[in-house]
Amino acid sequence: MDEHVEYLGCHGDRIEPAHQFPPVDVEHAIAKEKVQQLNRLEKSRCRPIIKATSSTNQAFVKAFRPVQLQADGAYCHVMRRGSCVQHNQQEKQMSTRAVLRLPGEGKSITLGGQPMAFLVTGEDSKHTCMFDWSVPPGFSTGLHVHRVQEETFYVLEGECEWQIGDQVVRAKPGTYLFIPPGVPHNIGNPADKPARLLMTVSPPGHEHYFEELAKLAGRGGPPHSQAIGELRRRYDTDQLSSMKTVCDPDA
Repeated sequence: MDEHVEYLGCHGDRIEPAHQFPPVDVEHAIAKEKVQQLNRLEKSRCRPIIKATSSTNQAFVKAFRPVQLQADGAYCHVMRRGSCVQHNQQEKQMSTRAVLRLPGEGKSITLGGQPMAFLVTGEDSKHTCMFDWSVPPGFSTGLHVHRVQEETFYVLEGECEWQIGDQVVRAKPGTYLFIPPGVPHNIGNPADKPARLLMTVSPPGHEHYFEELAKLAGRGGPPHSQAIGELRRRYDTDQLSSMKTVCDPDA
């Protein structure tokens, strides 16, 4: 019998992959290694766990997005059996609490000398997170792709340059973009002044990526490209071309 990995949601539901994946043998080798790593990780709220049984394409999504997956149309944490109490309490709180952010309220960080406000995080929603992001002049995410994440961008102020696949768009205020998994894209600001965006990422948890990125950038000097690459891989991002920060000599 072929060995495989099955992913169980916090209520014991089986999580099916939502997208196309590599051949099973390739997926299997990568997933097996990732499974061993993931079972050693401790998460701040929920412990990811995988149950080894026999199946086919369950592993790859978990291997590249260790926090949350989609099951039956709703995002849920992947947890150890019998450890759902904390998750259920948080889910109940999230379903009954509205989030109101008045100007200046809530958590914010600084990236490239510009503010990013956390409007909605995994503490507030089990479906998405939202950010008010001032993109620094000269910044570019570089072309990259997500295997699980969905993203949206809406320009509030300034002007951006977006690449979606082979299409390049000059994004002015009022321009909206939805990025499903598997679509290569680049979010950049070639102008000489900041551009302000509303950004959402689903499932939630991407706030932790931005927190770690801010720490890397706060160490002084340009962040090491290898460290950024490792960070992005941990948060479901396969980098296809280099990220350009405001510290880069050619930025």
